Amino acid sequence: MSFQPRRPLKNLISVSFNQDAGCFSIALTNGFRVFTTVPFSEFYRRQFDAEGVAIAEMLFRSNLVALVGGGPIPKYPPNKVMIWDDHQKRAIGELAFTTPVRAVRLRNNRIAVALEQKVFLYDIADLRHLQCIETTLNPEGFLALSPSEEATVLACPGLHVGEVRVELLDTKKIKVIKAHDSPVSALALSHNGKYVATASEKGTLIRVFSTLDGVKVRELRRGSDPARIYSLAFSRSTAAATTGSGRGSSGSGGQAGVEMNGLPEWLAVTSDKGTVHVFNLTDKVSAPAAGSGGGGGAASGAGEEVWAEPQLDGRSGSGSAAGSYASSPSKTSSGRLMMKSISSLTRFVPNKVGGAYLASERSWAQYRLPDNSKCIVAFGNEPGIIFVASMTGAFHRVVFDPDRKGPCEQSGYNLFMEEEE
Repeated sequence: MSFQPRRPLKNLISVSFNQDAGCFSIALTNGFRVFTTVPFSEFYRRQFDAEGVAIAEMLFRSNLVALVGGGPIPKYPPNKVMIWDDHQKRAIGELAFTTPVRAVRLRNNRIAVALEQKVFLYDIADLRHLQCIETTLNPEGFLALSPSEEATVLACPGLHVGEVRVELLDTKKIKVIKAHDSPVSALALSHNGKYVATASEKGTLIRVFSTLDGVKVRELRRGSDPARIYSLAFSRSTAAATTGSGRGSSGSGGQAGVEMNGLPEWLAVTSDKGTVHVFNLTDKVSAPAAGSGGGGGAASGAGEEVWAEPQLDGRSGSGSAAGSYASSPSKTSSGRLMMKSISSLTRFVPNKVGGAYLASERSWAQYRLPDNSKCIVAFGNEPGIIFVASMTGAFHRVVFDPDRKGPCEQSGYNLFMEEEE
């Protein structure tokens, strides 16, 4: 039985993973809740009657959560960041601004806050103001802060359309990268802060740059149709030092001879096309030949390159952490034939058109969601594990094979919130 799509929940305002994806938090029209990912469980909830929270950002698994008011009746003013201490069950500090807060990012020593055209940086210990950065119009609050103690790196939109500004805060160096021709619509930093991934409003290409020198090391193709990118996430696992003379120098738009020490092995992408794409950034295993069960596959929609869509058990549970089950999709003969047909057709694509399209790296693994609702993705600490949390109240635990291209398998499914809540 195919899994039935769910609708976005009206009381759910936002979802966010913490820095190591060990937990995720949800902001609601009546408070916020925190869940653990392994095992999946509700950690705690804080209800504020009918008063809402638009943003709830955790600091690892500590007692500190950054809250911003939202919903029909905000718990706090939307132009303030409240530092919530869950041990004391109250806010212990606040940061006030003249315009609404769009995003908050935390690490052990810093708080970064995005407004519509500015980013502010603070010391987390005493909330001392450290820096103000001017950006282009940024209503979605695109902002990233590296969580590792190895380096303190911040990324945000630059002053001009398509630019990404990278602040190497430890060395006080700034790098402005012309990432796209159209506005940036998503960005993410690697855990170690050495790489930044970006997408534009078009949503067909994802680019990966070195934060040290701004050099593009990877160009990845999600699909041919425009899409809204919901989230980007790097794996924490990295490969040994490599150079761009291999896949990066041609097949994925990288630069020959560029050292890529600390490049994450994987990058995951979610979009409004309803497919999660996982890209291999390090080329540690050669891709199987087309038609041998190893590359792209049946398309789930126009311009979306995926394997055959998995069929999921349609059971659902009750309660905020109910409804766990697993299902294993398989590659169908039709999926293999479709890939073979696509590969054959590329012979007839003119070089001027097909060359640029085929030069970008395709995804290693794909996972088809039951709907196109907004969702975010993160990598687990175990190899080949990703988590997807959706605005429908669904949490997916997904497995992919690091040694072979193909579809992902769902290894767990939970509902963290029901429609009537």
